[in-house]
Amino acid sequence: MGPRFRPHFETLHVLFLMVWLCMLFGAGMGAAVAFPQIKKLDPALPEYASFTGEHWKIAGGHIGNTLFVIADKAQIISAIGALLTLVLVMRARGLTAARGYAVARVVLLGLATAIAIYHVFVLSPKMMSTIQEFWAAARAGDMAKATPLQATFDSYHPASRLTLESTWVTLVIALLVSVFDAARGPAVVTAEPSTRRT
Repeated sequence: MGPRFRPHFETLHVLFLMVWLCMLFGAGMGAAVAFPQIKKLDPALPEYASFTGEHWKIAGGHIGNTLFVIADKAQIISAIGALLTLVLVMRARGLTAARGYAVARVVLLGLATAIAIYHVFVLSPKMMSTIQEFWAAARAGDMAKATPLQATFDSYHPASRLTLESTWVTLVIALLVSVFDAARGPAVVTAEPSTRRT
């Protein structure tokens, strides 16, 4: 895999980073738009007729949950694609004088991937399990069980928001560094002047 393939790998790498960013932004924006609108509508959900709490939160939760499940799947696919293409980029570029960019790209992508793994495989399953139990209790009208479950789910929100925002910021920086590094092109090594006397 010579240097001639590097532009192709760079393009694919940036594409995976962009998809990753867009999915996170889209999920966050969708939830930010949906919840206030649903709250204004103040719906009454027949399936949760026995639940005396706020139905708009349940309706918004179903929409938000779907958005973030899709985003989590996209995060894993994008992270794998970004990691693989970055490996190919590094192999194609060979040894260059500016290794700092390569190190920065690896560190940034590694950090974003680590945060995403924590969110998808540790935090999200806890939130999913809790909200499913809450919905079941709410449908049954079991307020004694539903109320603490809702409080537990709400307590996860700060950590979830922090991980998603941290991933997004890290990816923005990684994207900027990657585009600059790709546009910079391979380093040009100039030959040192000969010191041989004639």
